[in-house]
Amino acid sequence: MKAGFGDAVLLRDFVFDNSIIIAFVERWRLETHTFHMPWGECTITLQDVAYHLGLRADGNPVGGCFRDFQTWYHTGAWGLVERLLGSRPPAVVQQGAQRTEAFSLKLTWLRDRLRQMPPDASNPNTLRQYARCYIMLMIGGYLLTDK
Repeated sequence: MKAGFGDAVLLRDFVFDNSIIIAFVERWRLETHTFHMPWGECTITLQDVAYHLGLRADGNPVGGCFRDFQTWYHTGAWGLVERLLGSRPPAVVQQGAQRTEAFSLKLTWLRDRLRQMPPDASNPNTLRQYARCYIMLMIGGYLLTDK
């Protein structure tokens, strides 16, 4: 709730109407990023999403580049992940010439982490870490499924 994503929890109980989704998919034009409806073109704006989901669309952006992470934050990206989420995901083995450490959090890792939450977790820091995992799973698994 402190992070401002409290309303996103309601998406879990959202009922999808498959016929409406199919109708919108058929009317989507990738070239113009609009829906072609019988009355004309329409698109979904950030303001529409904010209104319907109850999420804020103002404030500081979430994101950044991890290439210069160490320089700006004086800590490694994986160290920060471990501090914020309470654990570090297993290392990803890369093939071929690209032998650099990949930075990605898999949704399956977040889901498995939430399933392993101790039932008697009463430490506020531990609860915050699992809440962060849950928020990241909600964002990656429900809000931004194509990213």
